[in-house]
Amino acid sequence: MNWHLDNNTYRLDEIALLQTGKIVENVKGTCIIRGVLRHITCYKWPLYREGEIIGLLGVFFEAEDLYSKINQSLVSPYDDPVTGLHNRQGFLGDLIGYQEAYAVDQQPYALILLESCFDEQIQKTYGPSFLRTHAGKDAVISRLRHTTFAILRRETSSEDRTASKAIARDLQQRLQSIHQIDGNPVTITFRYSFVHATDPAIHKTANGNVSYIYRLALERLSHNG
Repeated sequence: MNWHLDNNTYRLDEIALLQTGKIVENVKGTCIIRGVLRHITCYKWPLYREGEIIGLLGVFFEAEDLYSKINQSLVSPYDDPVTGLHNRQGFLGDLIGYQEAYAVDQQPYALILLESCFDEQIQKTYGPSFLRTHAGKDAVISRLRHTTFAILRRETSSEDRTASKAIARDLQQRLQSIHQIDGNPVTITFRYSFVHATDPAIHKTANGNVSYIYRLALERLSHNG
């Protein structure tokens, strides 16, 4: 389904389960749910018919959901209360996870920063839900500040790299083609920047430091203004 940050861990567990019947219990991981990287714990059991394993059954629980039910009075320091996406702090944690997956398992990714100037009415109509719809199911979306968003995408092929650029261009075209909302004329400006995990600028100067990767994306964003 390509919604896990590390698909291989779950794939190997499932292969072992189907071959040997080994039960999977409380395996921690991360997956993408509605554009947000979430921490989960997973359980899986073999499904038998006449003594033969014919499949598996599984369930996962979202760690943040369990945490919030236990601590309903506490506000998550990683979530944006307006959009439900991760905030800047949550984004940096996500970026660290993607960079570690690249450094350890050679799973390339792209960081896309999006910045648009639009008022409260436009943000209400074309905000987070708009990004979730058009950024793709494998995108992790964060709101860094008022109208600045970040998208993290895995890039396992040259086609994925091309798709990242196509997504940003598509969002730009869709937003800038909006000239009227509720009968009122509007003008939307939009810019974006890219940093790929394989970018030579990262490895030449900072050895994959996530703060530098983020600053590099911000610098390129300002140059696109």
